[in-house]
Amino acid sequence: MEYVMMKAAIGRANCVLLFEKGTEKVAIVTQLTANISNPSQSVRLCFKGELKVSKKTLNHLTDVVLPITDNILDILGLASNNFELSITNLGAFSSQNIGSTVSGNSMDLPFLLAVLSSSLQMPINENFISTGYISSLNGGISMVYGLPEKFKAAEKESHIQFFIHPDIESDSSLERLTPNEKRRIEGAHAKSKRNLRSFSVKNIFNAIGQTFSDEHIVLSSLRNGFFETDIQGWNKPESLVKVARYFSENNEKRLWSSLERQLIHGRCDDAKELLLSYVKYKIGRRYYPDGFGKKLFNLIASLPPNSRKNKLKFPLLPILDCINLCQFATEDDQDDVILLFNVCTGEKFKGLSSVDIIEDVSDKQTTLPGSDLLETILSKISVDTLTKKIIGPIDSARACYLLESTTVESAEEFNHTIVSFYTHLLRHTRRTSGSIDYDAAGNGAISILNFAFSDKGGRKAALAEATHGHHGGLKLVLDTITRAFKQHEQEEHINYILSSILDPLDWKRKIDLINALLKRLKNHLPIDITLQPAENYVENCETLVKLYVNSMDDITYIFKSL
Repeated sequence: MEYVMMKAAIGRANCVLLFEKGTEKVAIVTQLTANISNPSQSVRLCFKGELKVSKKTLNHLTDVVLPITDNILDILGLASNNFELSITNLGAFSSQNIGSTVSGNSMDLPFLLAVLSSSLQMPINENFISTGYISSLNGGISMVYGLPEKFKAAEKESHIQFFIHPDIESDSSLERLTPNEKRRIEGAHAKSKRNLRSFSVKNIFNAIGQTFSDEHIVLSSLRNGFFETDIQGWNKPESLVKVARYFSENNEKRLWSSLERQLIHGRCDDAKELLLSYVKYKIGRRYYPDGFGKKLFNLIASLPPNSRKNKLKFPLLPILDCINLCQFATEDDQDDVILLFNVCTGEKFKGLSSVDIIEDVSDKQTTLPGSDLLETILSKISVDTLTKKIIGPIDSARACYLLESTTVESAEEFNHTIVSFYTHLLRHTRRTSGSIDYDAAGNGAISILNFAFSDKGGRKAALAEATHGHHGGLKLVLDTITRAFKQHEQEEHINYILSSILDPLDWKRKIDLINALLKRLKNHLPIDITLQPAENYVENCETLVKLYVNSMDDITYIFKSL
C-alpha cells in the first residue's frame, strides 16, 4: 500500500503502552527501536535504557514473536539476527509518575515490525503507530487491553496519522473483551476517525501490508537478494510463507511503479538510487534485463515535459555501471543497449518502432459451437471487460499524471505536454515490451487532440484554453483527451475482437452464430424476424453483435446505477 512519503526510520516503530496509575489507566505513545547487535551476544534480545521489560513479556517476545521474524527471513533465504532494543520518550513516563517496567503484550506488533524493519533495512513511516498481541507462531493478532485509552493517546500526537490495531470483531478479540469494554472501544474508535485513519488487522500479513511501502520493499528485495526469490517454505506456517511471498513477488511491477511515482514527484535522487540497486542486482546475477532500455525510455518519455526538464538529473545511472551491465547483453539486446545509454545520459531520445499488442485471439475459437462462440465474443467486449482492460487503466493513468501548472506559456510547451501525456496513456494501456516511437506518439497525440476538441473549436481552442485557463486550463484539456482516448481504445478493442473472430469464419459458422443470437433474442423479437432464415442476416453479423452488446451494456449500467 502506498501513502505520501513521510519521514521514516529503519528499525523504529511507534507504539502505545498502557500503565496503571492508581485506579486509572494511562496510555503513553513511545518509540521502540531495534538495532541488529553482535551475533555473539549471549541473548537474542537485550533491552537497553532506563525502561525495563518484565521477564514474562521478554520471554514471550523471545519465544513467540522473534521466531516469526526468524521464519520469514529463513523463507527469504536470509539469516536471523540478535537485537539490542530500547524504548524512548522517558519524559512522558516521568511526567505521569508511573513505573519504569513495561509488561503485557501491547508491544508485540510494533516489536515485530521494528525487527523486520531492521533486518530487511525497510524504514517505517513515522506517521504510523501500532498495537496488538501476537499469541502464536502463526502470526494471528488478538486484542490488547486499554484500546480506548490508546486511541486517545495517539490522537494527541500530531505526527501520528495511521493506527494499526487488532480487529475488534474477530472471534479471538471478542473472547478477550467484556460487552462494556467492546462498547468503549467502538465509541473511542469512532471518535478517533476525526484525526486518525485506523486499520483493523487479524494477522501480521494484514499489518505488514499496511506498514511497508512498495518503494521500500523493492529496494530491500534488490539489496538483500530476494527480488526474484522462488518461495518454498514447505515446513513453515502458511501464514508466514504468505508474508514472505508478499515481499518477494511482483517486485518487477513494484520497481517500475515506484520509479514512475518518484520521477513524477520530482524525487530524482530516490529514483536514481532505486535504478542503481536494480542494475547492481542484475550485474551480480550476470544478466541483462530484457528490454530494460526500452522500458526506461518509455517511462522518461511519458513524464510531463516540465518534470523532464526541471526535475531529472542526468546521468540517471553511472556510466561505468551501465557498461558493467551491458557486458551481459546478447546480440539481440544491441538496440536496447544503445537506447539505454541514450536515456541514462540524457541524449535525445531515439525512436524505435512501436509494437501494439492488443489481445491474442486463439484460432481454437473459430471451431466452437455457435452458442459458445457467441458467449466468447460477448465476454471479450462486455462493459465489465472494457472497464477492466481499458477504462480502469486509463483512469488510473490520468489520476497519476501530475501537472506543475494548469497553463502553458507557449505552443511548444503545449505540444510537449500533449505528446508526453499521450505517451503516458500508451504506457499504461498498451501491453507492449517495445519502445514507443516518439514521432509516432506525436502524430497520435495531435490526432486524438483534434478528435477530442472537434466540436469545441479544434486544436486552436485547446491551445487557447491551456494558455489562458478560463475553464481549468491544461486540466480540462487532458480530461477531454482522456475521454476521447477511452472512446477510441474501446472502439479499437471491439473492432479487433470482432474482426479477429468473425473474419476467419466460413459461411456455415456465421450462420451458426446468427442462429445462436436469434435463439437468445427469441422472446424479445417479433415473430416475423425470428422465422426468417439466418442466411438473411449473415452479411450484417458484426453489426448485429455490436448492437446486442451495446443494448445489454446499457441495461446493465442502468441496473447498477439504481
